[in-house]
Amino acid sequence: HNYTAYPMVRQAREMVAKGQLGDIRIVQSEYPQDWLTEDLAATGQKQAAWRSDPKQAGAGGALGDIGTHAY
Repeated sequence: HNYTAYPMVRQAREMVAKGQLGDIRIVQSEYPQDWLTEDLAATGQKQAAWRSDPKQAGAGGALGDIGTHAY
């Protein structure tokens, strides 16, 4: 949802809808960040603690957490 207003993303969406790109077989996306490159859960940060625990955050890991931002 972070990139939906970008002109490039809107153009790509239109091109897909019009069939101008053919069959889409794979979509590759990046959302670089360094927020959890260190063990922040060990520092007592509550958000880091639950986000890095599959029992609390689910099996999706980073994809479930930040994947929606690259949509």
